[in-house]
Parts: sequence; structure tokens; C-alpha cells
Amino acid sequence: MSIGRFWFYVVTVCLAIAATPLAADWTHYAGNPQRNSVGSEPAGIDLSAPGAIMTPTGGALVGCASPMVYGGRVYAHGVRSSDGANAIYAFDAGTGAQLWAAPVGMDWWDSWASPAVDAASGSVLLAAGNTMMAVDAVTGANKWVSGPTFNNDVVNSSPLVIGGYAYVTDSGWSNSFQSYVYAVDMTDGSIAWSQPIGTQTGTTVAASPDGSTVYVADTDDSFSGRIRGFNAVTGTPGLNQQVDTTGGGFWGGLTVTADAIYAQSYTFANDTSAVLYKVNRTTGATIWSQPCIRGDTMPVVADGKVFVSGGYDGNYVQAFLDDATGTPLWTYDQAGGWTQQLLYADGLLYVGVGETGWSFDPASELQVLDTSLDPQMPGFLVDSYLNTGSSPALGSDLYTIGDAGIYRFGVLPEPGTAILLGVGAGVLLLRRRRAQSRRG
Repeated sequence: MSIGRFWFYVVTVCLAIAATPLAADWTHYAGNPQRNSVGSEPAGIDLSAPGAIMTPTGGALVGCASPMVYGGRVYAHGVRSSDGANAIYAFDAGTGAQLWAAPVGMDWWDSWASPAVDAASGSVLLAAGNTMMAVDAVTGANKWVSGPTFNNDVVNSSPLVIGGYAYVTDSGWSNSFQSYVYAVDMTDGSIAWSQPIGTQTGTTVAASPDGSTVYVADTDDSFSGRIRGFNAVTGTPGLNQQVDTTGGGFWGGLTVTADAIYAQSYTFANDTSAVLYKVNRTTGATIWSQPCIRGDTMPVVADGKVFVSGGYDGNYVQAFLDDATGTPLWTYDQAGGWTQQLLYADGLLYVGVGETGWSFDPASELQVLDTSLDPQMPGFLVDSYLNTGSSPALGSDLYTIGDAGIYRFGVLPEPGTAILLGVGAGVLLLRRRRAQSRRG
């Protein structure tokens, strides 16, 4: 092969690779039906500047909710300024342009529920008020509104979609002091089954890895926490185990793995009086428990560790070793919050600095933490960006809600990645730094 032909081949291949998007979707709050909030981006995220800011017209986004990423679009929960109605907002993932806004029910108790995407039907779902609505993922056209109406209003519960059903809980605190979990048929919005759960809850439903069982972690009238399992198709009750007796119970949700369930309690006494539990997914028996910061989000289980975000009066992220006892590893008091869902990708934690107290505004800062280090070690704080950071989602890029809307941050290429571009008679070699070069 001649030198000229060789370089033509190299340039052609590199340009083809550069033009190929990294297809990835983030269809549920905390990423997937198991709610583990784990993505993959080995090279890291470039926080030098957002590639786009998606600002809603005629409304505002719910500050501490999480965006969803699917099919080149980004979806978020917002409120229309014209009438105060809640809405699903859709944006072009690349340009950031708003595509449409579909109104849904009115929320209750400042609900910060996030949407969910059902790829099988091409639908986006959001529960607000006492119904759940499905709209077309491309056009925003209404597909159905669930019915009959739920017994209570939905508070903070983000839909789960698997196997032709969408699952959500209502909150008895809004009406009857008896909460329920619902399975809604994705074909027409009819309620396939419902079951009573705790008396007061805002829990988000999670699924077993095989999709056969759905789980909730709730709170009863004595503020004790219970984990329950139901057959995903029939609603037949299965696991029903009282787990938490710390005086708070579970208000956020849970994370499900092949063998275990992880849940973080929320106590009303102070930030440091909650408990993190790992329980057997079949029997409900507690495998280990450790004191932790109170929070309403899902634990992240990755690389033999468990991470939680929490704090009402302050901001905290904690790490535990997922061993026989859940050995505590470290506590970091400069990020996190009771509404701030963590995102883990390839050894890095992406976490917002949440507003303290009864606030649902966007995070004030997005931080990136190196989980191979302790907080006091140089390089633990890898990078940061102000005025955004709430419960990030990882698609082909990273998306997170901030003061001006949804901020998109691009991916750093792998170390040594080269893009060869023909410029006149020569070839320009472009290299971009990797995340490691931004540490320390």
C-alpha cells in the first residue's frame, strides 16, 4: 500500500469513528428498573463548559428531578407558567431546542417525581396528582390518562415501566393515610391491579433483574419501614418484611440486585440518625445495617461499595464497603442532599450540591468525586461546575437540571484517541485531554 493511500484510509476510518454517536439511553429515575444509577463512560465528562443549555419556554423545570434520555431527546418534569399545570418537556439532545411540552395533572406537596420512558411503546410517562399520563415520545401527543383515578395523589414517585405495565405509588399523606402501589396497563392506561402498602410514603417502585417482581420500601403509621414485593403481573403479595424501626421508615425508594435490596431510611430527628440496610431479596432478612445520613434517594451499588447521598440540614455523600457488615469507608460533607440522586460511572461519582431544608430548587453545583480516594486526599474532587447538578442522567452525554434548564456536558475521548482531519495538504492531529488530567 502506498503512503498516500495509507493516510487516506486512516483519515477515512477516523472520520467515520468520529461521526458515529455513542448511543445510550437513561429511561428511568436512577437509570434503570433496578434503580442502581450506574452508567459507563470510561473517559469521563468534560465540565469545562456545557455543550448546550435546554431552557423551557413558558414554564420552569422541577429543580431536583432527573431528566430522561432516549432516542436523541431529553425529557423532564416541569410546571407551565400560564396555568401552573405540570408538564413533560421534551428537548433535542444535541441542539437543546425545545420540541414540545405536554400538560399532565397538578402535583401535590411539591412532588419532584421524574418521568420514565417506555421504549417498547415509544411513550413518556409522568405521574402527577391522582393520575399517570402517557404521551408519544416523538410528538408529545396524549396516548392515555390512567383510570380510574388513584386513591390519593402521587408525591415524588417516578414511574417504573417493564413488561407492558407501568408502576407507581400514591401517598396516603395527601388524603386517606393509606397508600397503594398500582400497575397500569401500557396499552390503554387501565389499572391492572393495586395493593395497599404503608400509610404514608412517596416511594418509587423498583424491579427484580428478571422483571418478575416489583418492590416498594414504605413507611407505616408508626414511622417504621417495611419492604414489600409483588408479582409484577398479578400483584400477588410476596415479601413483606419490617426492616427499619429507627422512627423514620423509607420515603425514597430502593435499589435491587440479583440477591439483595438496599434502602436508606429517612428520620425526622436529625441528619445522622438514619440507617442504610442491605436485606436478602428472597427472605427480607437483614444482611447488614449501618448508621447513615437521612435521604430520599436510592443507594448506588458498584465495585464492591455502596454509596448514599443525604442531608436535610447539610450536604453529605457516604461510602460503605459491601462486605459482611457494610464497613463504613468515608463521609464527605461538601455535596449531596436528601433529594440528590447519585450517578456512578467507572469509578467516578457525579453528585449535585442540593439546597438544604425544604427546598426543591436545582442543585447549586455539580461535583465529580474519585471513589478510589478518600475525601481528605488530593484529587478526590475531580471537577465541578456551578449552578447545576441535580440528579444527573448519563446518555451519550451527561444531562442535569440547573438554574437555566437542562445542562448538557460532553464526553472526553479515551486517552490517546485521535481524530485525523485533512486540512489543506496536511493532516491535523487533535487530541483532547481525559478526565484524569483535570484531577488534583
